[in-house]
Amino acid sequence: MQLRGWQQELLLDYGLGITSEAQSRQAEELIRNNPQAAALYQVIQNALSPLGCVDPQPCPDELVDRTVARLVQAAGMERGADLRSRPVWFNSHVAQVAAIAAIVLFAVGVGIPAIAFAKNLCMRYRCQWQLARVYQGLAQYMSDFDGKMPSVVFAAGQPWWKVGYQGKENVSNTRSAWLLVRHGYVPIERFLCPGFIKRPGPGRINLSDYNDFPGREFIAYSYRLRSDGQDDAMAPAGLIAADMNPLGERLPRNVAGSLSLTVDQELLTANSINHNRLGQNVLSINGAVRFVRTRHVGINQDDIYSIEGMRQGIQLTGCEVPANPADAFLVP
Repeated sequence: MQLRGWQQELLLDYGLGITSEAQSRQAEELIRNNPQAAALYQVIQNALSPLGCVDPQPCPDELVDRTVARLVQAAGMERGADLRSRPVWFNSHVAQVAAIAAIVLFAVGVGIPAIAFAKNLCMRYRCQWQLARVYQGLAQYMSDFDGKMPSVVFAAGQPWWKVGYQGKENVSNTRSAWLLVRHGYVPIERFLCPGFIKRPGPGRINLSDYNDFPGREFIAYSYRLRSDGQDDAMAPAGLIAADMNPLGERLPRNVAGSLSLTVDQELLTANSINHNRLGQNVLSINGAVRFVRTRHVGINQDDIYSIEGMRQGIQLTGCEVPANPADAFLVP
């Protein structure tokens, strides 16, 4: 039986040791019952086996980053490149497995201080591919709907934080992204960064039963909150999404109540938890995905995780809006 894309990705994650307990059991069952899965897993194991006998030597992180970036560029996956210009084989799962294995082995070859760093590097690039696929689904949606972004009627000042609320009211900033899932443009698992800690349990869900993501554990990215008068293209800052805003870690799970969150220094300065606070992947309106080590992005160096005037000590209610169209605010 031909392996599906998600099955190939599961085997790769299992080989890298970044699966949850439930995913590990699923991968082991797949390997036992599917000869193709067993063969692919053996290929992955053979490619990654040198990691088990590495004698780590100190090496500057920046050197590793630059070296791996050149490898990715040589493979036709240059950071910041327009996805539409990438070669056809870029979408091949086999090519992705080979590319990730090459990244790991090459990075080890130049001397990485810890094996964990190699895994984190892999997850960073896999996260970029996840966002790239979200963009591909978005582009297809826009093609089918006369260039319009997926959008629900969301009045300014409504609570953007209530991810998982299933009432008819559009009170979550993720409801527009949910349209891509519900209508089949992007599989729901594409919205989970490989480095995201909280993951949903096993089992399938009936998408038509939901008006939003079933819960915050189903989405690991933050999306642009539009200000009054801002058009669907979101052109001023050119951003669509990024790894999860640190605000997302503090939000209550009970979406029936209200939010009162005191802003502290960590919320004003921390990078996304998805990549161990080292930075975040950012998806732009032209399809480019890049990793940035700071929250300040673009010509104006706008903080993508806060709004203009947000400072230590103020209380957030979850109904804040951007100060102007150029004020990017990516929220859970």
